[in-house]
Amino acid sequence: MLTLEQLSAFKAAAETGSFTKAAKRKGKGLNTISNSIINLEDYLGFKLFDRTGRYPKLTDEGERLYAQVKVLFAQLDTIIHSSTDAMSQIETSVRIGLGELIPTQLFETLVQKVSVKYPNTKLILIRGTAERLHQSLLNEELDLGVMVSKGNPPDGVKLLDTGLLNMVLACSADSELAQGPAVSQQRLQATRQVVCQSILDNPLLANYMLFSPNYWETTSLDDSVAMVEQDIGWACLPELLVNEKAAAGSLVRFDCDFLGEQNSKIQVYLDLVVPEHAESGPVSRFLLKTLQELLFSKADA
Repeated sequence: MLTLEQLSAFKAAAETGSFTKAAKRKGKGLNTISNSIINLEDYLGFKLFDRTGRYPKLTDEGERLYAQVKVLFAQLDTIIHSSTDAMSQIETSVRIGLGELIPTQLFETLVQKVSVKYPNTKLILIRGTAERLHQSLLNEELDLGVMVSKGNPPDGVKLLDTGLLNMVLACSADSELAQGPAVSQQRLQATRQVVCQSILDNPLLANYMLFSPNYWETTSLDDSVAMVEQDIGWACLPELLVNEKAAAGSLVRFDCDFLGEQNSKIQVYLDLVVPEHAESGPVSRFLLKTLQELLFSKADA
């Protein structure tokens, strides 16, 4: 009869290269490990180890079985963790709404922390306008949202915290704006600007982030970046994103004389929001706590 104990003994021996070391790893006697592997070989009808040398070596059949056993035990671990998660009421998934101006870079550390602490919970990141995200929160189709503020959220959506997102002026490395000292306001207004639609749709942003009457529109931040990289125009983009692109050499951050006192940064408010009457599970609570401690303080940096 094939047992998990036999397969576990075989896996330990294959990974340690020694029956003695396998016994120590498993906390079993050497004879127990050896007999488990012998019984497994008898059941399968072929040898799993070549025992002619000083140390046992996997046969071709043993190599094939080991590859399958690794997958089997990985699946068993997932089943065990999933059962534990269910008993602890850990969510199977958490849906996070992100405004179109929220850079992916802002979430890298957060996503890594969640993947380590809750490996069996699926994160679903959904991009959208503030209006769409607010409606999804009202319909409880999202568990939380992070977006640029448009004032007070609608009834049924609860504002948990606010933060700041730094926006900076950026152009292609080949742009004339990348050369020389700070760009004048007149020159900036005379040069084509690439603007994400979410800026134009937000009066709080459009008032101080739309500089040029000659502008092209995009519906996504990625498209804005792509156009700027092609030197189609310049844009006001999240600082974290620009820093990453600048390190790769595709974008250059530049200064403007009328923003000198702010080091050419424009700060916009971020809202952290949740459905007002929804109950948060362990993962959602961890996300919210981490967002408030890590993400929003990072936005202020």
